[in-house]
Amino acid sequence: MHQKAVDDQNYTYSSFWSVRIVSIEGLLKLIKLDKVGQLRQLKRLLSRVVLITMSNLIVPSSQTLTPSRRRRPKDNLYPVFLVVCGFFGLIQFFDPFATFEGSPGHSSENASASISLALARSKVRDHAEKFRQRKERGYPQRIPSSVTEQAFRQSDGIKTGAVNATTSHEWRRKWDQLKVGREPLFQMLFEDAKMGVDSVSLPSLEALPTTDALRQLYGDRVIVRGLETCQKYRDTVALEDRYVAVAGTFNVGTNLLAFHLENNLRFPNRTDAGSGRKAHWRWQVRWGKHQPATVRNQNVARGFEADNIDHVLPIIMIRDPLFVLQSLCAHPYGARWRHVDGHCPNLVPNEVDRAYFKGVPDIFKVTIVYDKSRQTRHNSLIHFWNEWYREYLDQFDYPALWVRFEDLVYNPQAMLQQIATCIGGAAPTHQNFQYLTKTAKSHGSGTNMLKALTKTGDAAARVRNMTVADLDYLRDHADHQLLQLFGYRIPNPGR
Repeated sequence: MHQKAVDDQNYTYSSFWSVRIVSIEGLLKLIKLDKVGQLRQLKRLLSRVVLITMSNLIVPSSQTLTPSRRRRPKDNLYPVFLVVCGFFGLIQFFDPFATFEGSPGHSSENASASISLALARSKVRDHAEKFRQRKERGYPQRIPSSVTEQAFRQSDGIKTGAVNATTSHEWRRKWDQLKVGREPLFQMLFEDAKMGVDSVSLPSLEALPTTDALRQLYGDRVIVRGLETCQKYRDTVALEDRYVAVAGTFNVGTNLLAFHLENNLRFPNRTDAGSGRKAHWRWQVRWGKHQPATVRNQNVARGFEADNIDHVLPIIMIRDPLFVLQSLCAHPYGARWRHVDGHCPNLVPNEVDRAYFKGVPDIFKVTIVYDKSRQTRHNSLIHFWNEWYREYLDQFDYPALWVRFEDLVYNPQAMLQQIATCIGGAAPTHQNFQYLTKTAKSHGSGTNMLKALTKTGDAAARVRNMTVADLDYLRDHADHQLLQLFGYRIPNPGR
Protein backbone atom coordinates (compact mmCIF):
# COMPACT_ATOMS: atom_id res chain seq x y z
CA MET A 1 0.00 0.00 0.00
CA HIS A 2 2.85 2.32 0.84
CA GLN A 3 4.55 1.69 -2.52
CA LYS A 4 1.26 2.33 -4.40
CA ALA A 5 0.82 5.69 -2.64
CA VAL A 6 4.36 6.68 -3.59
CA ASP A 7 3.72 5.72 -7.22
CA ASP A 8 0.50 7.75 -7.35
CA GLN A 9 2.28 10.74 -5.84
CA ASN A 10 5.15 10.54 -8.37
CA TYR A 11 2.61 10.28 -11.18
CA THR A 12 0.69 13.33 -9.96
CA TYR A 13 3.85 15.45 -9.63
CA SER A 14 5.09 14.47 -13.12
CA SER A 15 1.72 15.40 -14.67
CA PHE A 16 1.56 18.72 -12.82
CA TRP A 17 5.09 19.86 -13.68
CA SER A 18 4.91 18.70 -17.31
CA VAL A 19 1.82 20.82 -17.91
CA ARG A 20 3.26 23.74 -15.94
CA ILE A 21 6.56 23.79 -17.90
CA VAL A 22 4.80 23.59 -21.25
CA SER A 23 2.43 26.41 -20.23
CA ILE A 24 5.24 28.73 -19.12
CA GLU A 25 7.22 28.02 -22.27
CA GLY A 26 4.21 28.76 -24.46
CA LEU A 27 3.30 31.98 -22.65
CA LEU A 28 6.84 33.30 -23.00
CA LYS A 29 6.62 32.78 -26.75
CA LEU A 30 3.28 34.61 -26.91
CA ILE A 31 4.88 37.87 -25.80
CA LYS A 32 7.04 38.08 -28.93
CA LEU A 33 4.34 37.30 -31.51
CA ASP A 34 1.77 39.34 -33.41
CA LYS A 35 -1.97 38.58 -33.24
CA VAL A 36 -1.93 35.84 -35.85
CA GLY A 37 1.14 34.23 -34.31
CA GLN A 38 -0.42 34.42 -30.87
CA LEU A 39 -3.50 32.53 -32.01
CA ARG A 40 -1.39 29.80 -33.58
CA GLN A 41 0.85 29.56 -30.54
CA LEU A 42 -2.20 29.21 -28.28
CA LYS A 43 -3.43 26.33 -30.44
CA ARG A 44 -0.06 24.57 -30.25
CA LEU A 45 0.13 25.19 -26.51
CA LEU A 46 -3.34 23.74 -25.97
CA SER A 47 -2.60 20.65 -28.05
CA ARG A 48 0.62 19.94 -26.14
CA VAL A 49 -1.05 20.41 -22.77
CA VAL A 50 -3.87 18.04 -23.78
CA LEU A 51 -1.42 15.41 -25.02
CA ILE A 52 0.73 15.55 -21.89
CA THR A 53 -2.27 15.48 -19.59
CA MET A 54 -3.90 12.52 -21.32
CA SER A 55 -0.65 10.61 -21.54
CA ASN A 56 -0.09 11.06 -17.82
CA LEU A 57 -3.67 10.06 -17.05
CA ILE A 58 -3.74 7.00 -19.27
CA VAL A 59 -0.18 5.77 -19.65
CA PRO A 60 2.03 6.73 -16.69
CA SER A 61 5.77 6.10 -16.83
CA SER A 62 6.92 2.47 -16.75
CA GLN A 63 8.53 2.93 -13.37
CA THR A 64 5.17 3.67 -11.72
CA LEU A 65 3.07 0.99 -13.51
CA THR A 66 2.00 -2.03 -11.48
CA PRO A 67 -0.04 -5.04 -12.57
CA SER A 68 -2.89 -3.89 -10.41
CA ARG A 69 -2.94 -0.42 -11.99
CA ARG A 70 -2.92 -1.83 -15.56
CA ARG A 71 -6.22 -3.53 -14.74
CA ARG A 72 -7.98 -0.27 -13.63
CA PRO A 73 -10.97 1.04 -15.66
CA LYS A 74 -9.00 4.01 -17.02
CA ASP A 75 -7.23 1.58 -19.40
CA ASN A 76 -10.42 1.68 -21.47
CA LEU A 77 -9.46 5.23 -22.49
CA TYR A 78 -6.33 4.08 -24.28
CA PRO A 79 -8.00 3.89 -27.73
CA VAL A 80 -9.32 7.42 -27.21
CA PHE A 81 -5.81 8.53 -26.43
CA LEU A 82 -4.52 7.06 -29.69
CA VAL A 83 -7.27 8.79 -31.68
CA VAL A 84 -6.53 12.17 -30.05
CA CYS A 85 -2.79 11.73 -30.68
CA GLY A 86 -3.46 10.95 -34.31
CA PHE A 87 -5.79 13.93 -34.72
CA PHE A 88 -3.36 16.45 -33.26
CA GLY A 89 -0.53 14.84 -35.19
CA LEU A 90 -2.34 15.39 -38.47
CA ILE A 91 -3.06 19.01 -37.55
CA GLN A 92 0.58 19.52 -36.62
CA PHE A 93 1.81 17.93 -39.85
CA PHE A 94 -0.46 19.79 -42.26
CA ASP A 95 -0.69 23.14 -40.44
CA PRO A 96 1.74 25.55 -42.15
CA PHE A 97 1.91 27.65 -38.99
CA ALA A 98 3.22 24.79 -36.79
CA THR A 99 6.93 25.58 -36.61
CA PHE A 100 8.11 24.56 -33.15
CA GLU A 101 11.07 22.24 -32.82
CA GLY A 102 10.63 18.66 -33.89
CA SER A 103 7.61 19.25 -36.13
CA PRO A 104 7.71 18.53 -39.88
CA GLY A 105 7.03 22.22 -40.62
CA HIS A 106 9.98 23.56 -38.64
CA SER A 107 12.24 25.34 -41.16
CA SER A 108 13.15 28.91 -42.07
CA GLU A 109 11.44 28.58 -45.47
CA ASN A 110 8.26 27.28 -43.89
CA ALA A 111 8.37 30.03 -41.28
CA SER A 112 8.56 32.73 -43.97
CA ALA A 113 5.72 31.12 -45.89
CA SER A 114 3.68 30.88 -42.69
CA ILE A 115 4.14 34.56 -41.94
CA SER A 116 3.22 35.57 -45.49
CA LEU A 117 0.13 33.40 -45.43
CA ALA A 118 -0.85 34.77 -42.03
CA LEU A 119 -0.53 38.35 -43.23
CA ALA A 120 -2.53 37.58 -46.36
CA ARG A 121 -5.34 36.00 -44.36
CA SER A 122 -5.30 38.90 -41.94
CA LYS A 123 -5.57 41.44 -44.77
CA VAL A 124 -8.50 39.58 -46.29
CA ARG A 125 -10.33 39.67 -42.97
CA ASP A 126 -9.51 43.38 -42.51
CA HIS A 127 -10.77 44.28 -45.98
CA ALA A 128 -13.97 42.32 -45.42
CA GLU A 129 -14.58 44.13 -42.14
CA LYS A 130 -13.87 47.55 -43.68
CA PHE A 131 -16.23 46.79 -46.56
CA ARG A 132 -18.99 45.87 -44.11
CA GLN A 133 -18.43 49.09 -42.10
CA ARG A 134 -18.40 51.25 -45.23
CA LYS A 135 -21.69 49.75 -46.37
CA GLU A 136 -23.30 50.47 -43.00
CA ARG A 137 -22.10 54.08 -42.96
CA GLY A 138 -23.35 54.97 -46.42
CA TYR A 139 -20.07 55.00 -48.35
CA PRO A 140 -20.14 54.38 -52.10
CA GLN A 141 -19.25 50.76 -52.67
CA ARG A 142 -16.10 49.91 -54.61
CA ILE A 143 -15.75 53.21 -56.45
CA PRO A 144 -12.05 53.73 -57.37
CA SER A 145 -10.36 56.53 -55.41
CA SER A 146 -9.25 58.22 -58.63
CA VAL A 147 -12.83 58.69 -59.84
CA THR A 148 -14.01 62.27 -59.35
CA GLU A 149 -17.60 63.37 -59.32
CA GLN A 150 -17.42 64.16 -63.03
CA ALA A 151 -16.07 60.71 -63.87
CA PHE A 152 -18.71 59.25 -61.58
CA ARG A 153 -21.37 60.89 -63.74
CA GLN A 154 -19.80 59.65 -66.97
CA SER A 155 -19.53 56.07 -65.76
CA ASP A 156 -23.04 56.18 -64.23
CA GLY A 157 -21.41 55.04 -60.99
CA ILE A 158 -20.74 51.54 -62.31
CA LYS A 159 -17.22 51.95 -63.67
CA THR A 160 -15.89 48.78 -62.06
CA GLY A 161 -18.90 46.75 -63.13
CA ALA A 162 -19.22 45.54 -59.55
CA VAL A 163 -21.71 48.07 -58.19
CA ASN A 164 -25.42 47.42 -58.21
CA ALA A 165 -27.13 49.87 -60.56
CA THR A 166 -29.87 50.76 -58.07
CA THR A 167 -27.31 51.45 -55.34
CA SER A 168 -25.16 53.62 -57.62
CA HIS A 169 -28.12 55.70 -58.81
CA GLU A 170 -29.29 56.23 -55.23
CA TRP A 171 -25.82 57.29 -54.16
CA ARG A 172 -25.50 59.68 -57.10
CA ARG A 173 -28.90 61.19 -56.31
CA LYS A 174 -27.83 61.91 -52.74
CA TRP A 175 -24.52 63.25 -54.01
CA ASP A 176 -26.29 65.74 -56.29
CA GLN A 177 -28.59 66.83 -53.46
CA LEU A 178 -25.69 67.48 -51.08
CA LYS A 179 -23.71 69.34 -53.71
CA VAL A 180 -26.38 72.02 -54.08
CA GLY A 181 -25.18 75.12 -52.22
CA ARG A 182 -21.74 73.57 -51.65
CA GLU A 183 -20.36 73.67 -55.20
CA PRO A 184 -17.11 75.54 -54.36
CA LEU A 185 -16.25 73.07 -51.59
CA PHE A 186 -17.03 70.05 -53.78
CA GLN A 187 -14.82 71.45 -56.53
CA MET A 188 -11.95 72.11 -54.14
CA LEU A 189 -12.18 68.66 -52.54
CA PHE A 190 -12.70 66.40 -55.55
CA GLU A 191 -11.28 68.35 -58.48
CA ASP A 192 -8.59 70.68 -57.08
CA ALA A 193 -7.35 68.59 -54.13
CA LYS A 194 -8.17 65.36 -56.03
CA MET A 195 -9.68 63.56 -53.07
CA GLY A 196 -11.35 60.30 -54.05
CA VAL A 197 -15.08 60.02 -53.63
CA ASP A 198 -14.55 56.74 -51.80
CA SER A 199 -12.55 58.52 -49.09
CA VAL A 200 -15.57 60.41 -47.73
CA SER A 201 -18.99 59.37 -46.54
CA LEU A 202 -22.31 60.96 -47.34
CA PRO A 203 -22.84 62.07 -43.70
CA SER A 204 -19.48 63.87 -43.76
CA LEU A 205 -20.46 65.69 -46.94
CA GLU A 206 -23.81 66.62 -45.41
CA ALA A 207 -21.95 68.24 -42.50
CA LEU A 208 -20.10 70.62 -44.84
CA PRO A 209 -21.30 74.24 -44.56
CA THR A 210 -23.18 75.85 -47.42
CA THR A 211 -21.94 78.90 -49.27
CA ASP A 212 -24.66 81.03 -47.66
CA ALA A 213 -23.65 79.89 -44.17
CA LEU A 214 -20.00 80.79 -44.83
CA ARG A 215 -21.01 84.18 -46.21
CA GLN A 216 -22.91 84.95 -43.01
CA LEU A 217 -19.93 83.96 -40.86
CA TYR A 218 -16.96 85.42 -42.74
CA GLY A 219 -18.23 87.45 -45.70
CA ASP A 220 -17.73 86.66 -49.36
CA ARG A 221 -14.21 87.96 -50.06
CA VAL A 222 -10.64 87.17 -49.12
CA ILE A 223 -9.25 89.69 -46.60
CA VAL A 224 -5.51 90.46 -46.63
CA ARG A 225 -4.38 93.48 -44.63
CA GLY A 226 -1.04 95.25 -45.04
CA LEU A 227 -0.94 95.27 -48.83
CA GLU A 228 -0.06 98.99 -48.68
CA THR A 229 3.35 98.06 -47.21
CA CYS A 230 4.30 95.77 -50.10
CA GLN A 231 5.81 98.49 -52.26
CA LYS A 232 8.02 99.66 -49.41
CA TYR A 233 9.20 96.11 -48.83
CA ARG A 234 10.05 95.53 -52.49
CA ASP A 235 11.88 98.87 -52.68
CA THR A 236 14.05 98.23 -49.61
CA VAL A 237 14.80 94.50 -49.90
CA ALA A 238 16.54 93.02 -52.93
CA LEU A 239 14.81 90.17 -54.72
CA GLU A 240 17.52 87.67 -53.76
CA ASP A 241 17.14 88.52 -50.05
CA ARG A 242 13.37 88.44 -49.69
CA TYR A 243 11.62 85.77 -47.67
CA VAL A 244 8.34 85.33 -45.84
CA ALA A 245 7.90 83.90 -42.34
CA VAL A 246 4.92 82.86 -40.22
CA ALA A 247 3.63 84.54 -37.05
CA GLY A 248 0.46 83.95 -35.06
CA THR A 249 -0.75 82.96 -31.62
CA PHE A 250 -1.72 79.43 -30.59
CA ASN A 251 -4.26 77.38 -32.59
CA VAL A 252 -4.63 79.74 -35.54
CA GLY A 253 -3.32 77.52 -38.38
CA THR A 254 0.32 78.58 -38.60
CA ASN A 255 1.42 75.10 -39.71
CA LEU A 256 -1.06 75.09 -42.58
CA LEU A 257 0.20 78.50 -43.68
CA ALA A 258 3.80 77.24 -43.60
CA PHE A 259 2.82 74.33 -45.87
CA HIS A 260 1.34 76.67 -48.48
CA LEU A 261 4.28 79.08 -48.35
CA GLU A 262 6.66 76.21 -48.97
CA ASN A 263 4.72 74.49 -51.75
CA ASN A 264 2.72 77.25 -53.45
CA LEU A 265 5.02 80.27 -53.50
CA ARG A 266 7.60 80.60 -56.29
CA PHE A 267 10.32 83.05 -57.35
CA PRO A 268 10.97 82.32 -61.03
CA ASN A 269 13.46 85.21 -61.37
CA ARG A 270 15.64 84.24 -58.42
CA THR A 271 18.81 82.27 -58.95
CA ASP A 272 18.69 80.76 -55.42
CA ALA A 273 15.00 79.81 -55.52
CA GLY A 274 15.77 76.11 -55.43
CA SER A 275 18.86 76.13 -53.26
CA GLY A 276 19.83 76.84 -49.69
CA ARG A 277 17.83 76.38 -46.51
CA LYS A 278 14.27 77.35 -47.35
CA ALA A 279 15.41 80.26 -49.49
CA HIS A 280 12.07 82.06 -49.72
CA TRP A 281 10.15 81.04 -46.58
CA ARG A 282 10.48 80.16 -42.87
CA TRP A 283 7.99 78.29 -40.75
CA GLN A 284 8.35 81.01 -38.11
CA VAL A 285 9.79 84.50 -37.75
CA ARG A 286 13.23 84.94 -36.22
CA TRP A 287 11.83 85.98 -32.83
CA GLY A 288 9.39 83.03 -32.64
CA LYS A 289 5.99 82.71 -34.31
CA HIS A 290 3.99 82.63 -31.06
CA GLN A 291 5.98 85.36 -29.33
CA PRO A 292 4.43 88.85 -29.02
CA ALA A 293 5.58 91.61 -31.37
CA THR A 294 7.35 93.47 -28.56
CA VAL A 295 10.21 90.93 -28.51
CA ARG A 296 11.08 91.34 -32.20
CA ASN A 297 14.51 92.82 -31.40
CA GLN A 298 15.06 90.86 -28.17
CA ASN A 299 14.30 87.19 -28.75
CA VAL A 300 16.01 84.82 -31.21
CA ALA A 301 14.46 81.42 -31.83
CA ARG A 302 16.83 78.49 -31.81
CA GLY A 303 18.07 77.66 -35.30
CA PHE A 304 17.13 81.07 -36.75
CA GLU A 305 20.20 83.03 -35.66
CA ALA A 306 21.43 83.44 -39.26
CA ASP A 307 18.20 85.02 -40.54
CA ASN A 308 18.36 88.72 -41.35
CA ILE A 309 15.52 90.34 -39.46
CA ASP A 310 15.38 93.27 -41.89
CA HIS A 311 14.73 91.03 -44.91
CA VAL A 312 11.65 89.23 -43.64
CA LEU A 313 8.04 89.90 -44.60
CA PRO A 314 6.03 88.49 -41.66
CA ILE A 315 2.73 86.79 -42.55
CA ILE A 316 0.56 87.24 -39.46
CA MET A 317 -2.20 84.66 -39.18
CA ILE A 318 -5.41 85.63 -37.37
CA ARG A 319 -8.45 83.49 -36.65
CA ASP A 320 -12.03 83.89 -35.44
CA PRO A 321 -11.63 84.60 -31.69
CA LEU A 322 -14.48 82.26 -30.78
CA PHE A 323 -12.72 79.33 -32.44
CA VAL A 324 -9.38 80.35 -30.89
CA LEU A 325 -11.00 80.15 -27.45
CA GLN A 326 -12.58 76.79 -28.28
CA SER A 327 -9.23 75.41 -29.46
CA LEU A 328 -7.44 76.66 -26.36
CA CYS A 329 -9.84 74.62 -24.25
CA ALA A 330 -8.81 71.48 -26.14
CA HIS A 331 -5.10 72.35 -26.56
CA PRO A 332 -4.05 75.20 -24.24
CA TYR A 333 -0.31 75.06 -25.07
CA GLY A 334 1.17 77.90 -23.00
CA ALA A 335 -2.17 79.24 -21.70
CA ARG A 336 -2.80 78.72 -17.98
CA TRP A 337 -6.16 79.45 -16.36
CA ARG A 338 -8.72 77.67 -14.24
CA HIS A 339 -11.32 75.88 -16.33
CA VAL A 340 -13.41 72.72 -16.29
CA ASP A 341 -14.62 70.63 -19.21
CA GLY A 342 -18.30 71.36 -18.57
CA HIS A 343 -17.76 75.10 -19.05
CA CYS A 344 -14.99 76.12 -21.43
CA PRO A 345 -14.44 78.73 -22.78
CA ASN A 346 -15.28 80.22 -19.39
CA LEU A 347 -15.15 83.99 -19.33
CA VAL A 348 -17.79 84.53 -16.63
CA PRO A 349 -18.08 81.89 -13.83
CA ASN A 350 -21.31 79.91 -13.58
CA GLU A 351 -22.64 77.19 -11.27
CA VAL A 352 -20.33 74.57 -12.82
CA ASP A 353 -17.24 76.63 -11.95
CA ARG A 354 -18.48 77.42 -8.45
CA ALA A 355 -19.14 73.76 -7.76
CA TYR A 356 -15.68 72.76 -8.96
CA PHE A 357 -13.45 75.62 -7.72
CA LYS A 358 -13.13 77.37 -4.40
CA GLY A 359 -12.96 81.15 -4.26
CA VAL A 360 -14.16 81.74 -7.81
CA PRO A 361 -13.33 85.26 -9.08
CA ASP A 362 -15.63 87.46 -11.12
CA ILE A 363 -13.56 86.81 -14.27
CA PHE A 364 -11.04 84.03 -14.97
CA LYS A 365 -7.64 85.60 -15.60
CA VAL A 366 -5.10 83.98 -17.92
CA THR A 367 -1.33 83.56 -17.81
CA ILE A 368 0.57 82.83 -21.04
CA VAL A 369 3.87 81.01 -20.60
CA TYR A 370 6.06 81.51 -23.70
CA ASP A 371 9.24 80.13 -22.15
CA LYS A 372 11.02 79.96 -18.80
CA SER A 373 11.87 83.66 -18.82
CA ARG A 374 8.80 85.19 -20.45
CA GLN A 375 5.20 85.24 -19.26
CA THR A 376 2.29 87.60 -19.79
CA ARG A 377 -0.92 88.03 -17.81
CA HIS A 378 -4.32 88.98 -19.18
CA ASN A 379 -7.72 89.68 -17.66
CA SER A 380 -9.42 86.91 -19.66
CA LEU A 381 -9.04 84.70 -22.73
CA ILE A 382 -10.49 87.37 -25.02
CA HIS A 383 -8.11 89.95 -23.56
CA PHE A 384 -5.23 87.67 -24.51
CA TRP A 385 -6.48 87.52 -28.12
CA ASN A 386 -6.97 91.31 -28.18
CA GLU A 387 -3.59 92.22 -26.75
CA TRP A 388 -1.51 89.73 -28.75
CA TYR A 389 -2.79 91.06 -32.09
CA ARG A 390 -3.05 94.67 -30.90
CA GLU A 391 0.72 94.72 -30.31
CA TYR A 392 1.36 93.76 -33.92
CA LEU A 393 -1.22 96.28 -35.12
CA ASP A 394 0.01 99.26 -33.08
CA GLN A 395 3.72 98.68 -32.42
CA PHE A 396 4.87 96.81 -35.52
CA ASP A 397 5.91 99.58 -37.92
CA TYR A 398 7.55 97.25 -40.46
CA PRO A 399 6.09 95.81 -43.66
CA ALA A 400 3.85 92.82 -42.86
CA LEU A 401 0.77 91.03 -44.18
CA TRP A 402 -2.24 89.91 -42.17
CA VAL A 403 -4.23 86.91 -43.41
CA ARG A 404 -7.25 85.04 -42.05
CA PHE A 405 -7.25 81.35 -41.24
CA GLU A 406 -10.72 81.04 -42.73
CA ASP A 407 -9.52 82.28 -46.14
CA LEU A 408 -6.62 79.84 -46.05
CA VAL A 409 -9.12 77.02 -45.50
CA TYR A 410 -11.80 78.03 -48.03
CA ASN A 411 -9.88 80.01 -50.66
CA PRO A 412 -6.12 79.34 -50.40
CA GLN A 413 -5.35 80.05 -54.05
CA ALA A 414 -6.62 83.64 -53.92
CA MET A 415 -4.72 84.27 -50.68
CA LEU A 416 -1.41 82.87 -51.98
CA GLN A 417 -1.75 84.94 -55.15
CA GLN A 418 -1.90 88.14 -53.11
CA ILE A 419 1.09 87.12 -50.98
CA ALA A 420 3.10 86.26 -54.10
CA THR A 421 2.27 89.58 -55.72
CA CYS A 422 3.29 91.48 -52.60
CA ILE A 423 6.72 89.87 -52.30
CA GLY A 424 7.43 89.83 -56.03
CA GLY A 425 6.99 86.10 -56.52
CA ALA A 426 4.42 83.94 -58.26
CA ALA A 427 1.75 81.47 -57.23
CA PRO A 428 1.35 78.19 -59.14
CA THR A 429 -1.32 77.74 -61.74
CA HIS A 430 -4.71 76.34 -60.83
CA GLN A 431 -3.68 72.88 -62.07
CA ASN A 432 -0.39 72.85 -60.11
CA PHE A 433 -1.66 74.24 -56.81
CA GLN A 434 -0.95 71.82 -53.95
CA TYR A 435 -3.46 71.08 -51.21
CA LEU A 436 -2.83 69.49 -47.83
CA THR A 437 -5.58 66.92 -47.32
CA LYS A 438 -4.07 65.45 -44.15
CA THR A 439 -3.36 67.16 -40.84
CA ALA A 440 -0.82 70.00 -40.93
CA LYS A 441 0.91 69.03 -37.68
CA SER A 442 1.83 65.96 -35.69
CA HIS A 443 0.53 67.43 -32.40
CA GLY A 444 -2.74 69.06 -31.40
CA SER A 445 -6.11 68.02 -32.80
CA GLY A 446 -4.87 66.43 -36.03
CA THR A 447 -7.58 68.10 -38.12
CA ASN A 448 -7.43 67.17 -41.81
CA MET A 449 -8.80 69.16 -44.75
CA LEU A 450 -12.34 67.78 -44.63
CA LYS A 451 -12.63 68.31 -40.87
CA ALA A 452 -11.27 71.86 -41.16
CA LEU A 453 -13.82 72.72 -43.85
CA THR A 454 -16.61 71.33 -41.68
CA LYS A 455 -15.57 72.68 -38.28
CA THR A 456 -14.67 76.20 -39.42
CA GLY A 457 -18.14 76.66 -40.91
CA ASP A 458 -20.04 75.22 -37.94
CA ALA A 459 -21.82 78.15 -36.27
CA ALA A 460 -22.89 76.03 -33.31
CA ALA A 461 -19.32 74.89 -32.64
CA ARG A 462 -18.20 78.52 -32.25
CA VAL A 463 -20.25 78.96 -29.08
CA ARG A 464 -20.13 75.40 -27.67
CA ASN A 465 -20.18 75.33 -23.83
CA MET A 466 -20.50 79.11 -23.65
CA THR A 467 -23.24 80.81 -21.66
CA VAL A 468 -25.20 83.97 -22.47
CA ALA A 469 -23.06 85.78 -19.91
CA ASP A 470 -19.90 84.62 -21.69
CA LEU A 471 -21.12 85.94 -25.04
CA ASP A 472 -22.21 89.25 -23.51
CA TYR A 473 -18.78 89.66 -21.91
CA LEU A 474 -17.12 88.73 -25.22
CA ARG A 475 -19.13 91.31 -27.15
CA ASP A 476 -18.32 94.02 -24.61
CA HIS A 477 -14.58 93.33 -24.33
CA ALA A 478 -13.47 92.01 -27.73
CA ASP A 479 -11.38 94.49 -29.74
CA HIS A 480 -13.99 95.93 -32.10
CA GLN A 481 -11.38 97.35 -34.47
CA LEU A 482 -9.86 93.90 -34.98
CA LEU A 483 -13.31 92.36 -35.43
CA GLN A 484 -14.23 94.96 -38.04
CA LEU A 485 -10.91 94.73 -39.90
CA PHE A 486 -11.22 91.00 -40.36
CA GLY A 487 -14.97 90.59 -40.61
CA TYR A 488 -15.64 88.63 -37.42
CA ARG A 489 -19.03 88.81 -35.77
CA ILE A 490 -19.94 87.89 -32.19
CA PRO A 491 -23.42 86.29 -32.00
CA ASN A 492 -26.06 87.90 -29.82
CA PRO A 493 -28.34 85.17 -28.38
CA GLY A 494 -30.71 87.83 -27.05
CA ARG A 495 -31.67 89.01 -30.53
